[in-house]
Amino acid sequence: MAGKIVGCYGYQRQGKTLLAVYIALKLKEVFGLEVYTNMSIPGCVTVDSINKIPFDYKPKVFLVDEIYFSLDSRNWKDNTSCSIFINTIGKQNILFLYTAISPDMVEMRIRKQTEFMFFAKKNKDYIEYGLLDCYRNVMSTIYLPLSKELFAFTTYDTTQVPYLVDFNINFKKYFDLVKLN
Repeated sequence: MAGKIVGCYGYQRQGKTLLAVYIALKLKEVFGLEVYTNMSIPGCVTVDSINKIPFDYKPKVFLVDEIYFSLDSRNWKDNTSCSIFINTIGKQNILFLYTAISPDMVEMRIRKQTEFMFFAKKNKDYIEYGLLDCYRNVMSTIYLPLSKELFAFTTYDTTQVPYLVDFNINFKKYFDLVKLN
């Protein structure tokens, strides 16, 4: 899981956040992973800064809804911060799970290292998820019928606008962990 990056894409109200939250909560339930997120989800830790996630090498999930709100390449003075962010999530055993409307809204370095992409499209009967394995270039489709059971776990406010997240890593904290000689 270390350093895996998974993107969930789709227009508004298509089911991308539903899937991302489902994945995060299942990982929490099955493997006991702590989930850090920019949403108010019962049982998860809400954060507004990458620095509020413990750098302790324990497996964890970092779920960012609507990533383009907070993480835009123009937010950084140089690309070093983005590269260190991507390297840090890998070294710190973090599964990075994000949502966006489309891949072109995601910072290029993150987009190019995204291993799995889900594309959500809803109609009146089901949600269709196209799953792209970016490394193997294999695509499959999952159909989930719209039902009460599908939405039973949505204990979060589906109308909430996600919180902004500061992605600038505290370099002292990062380099103290690396313990350069």
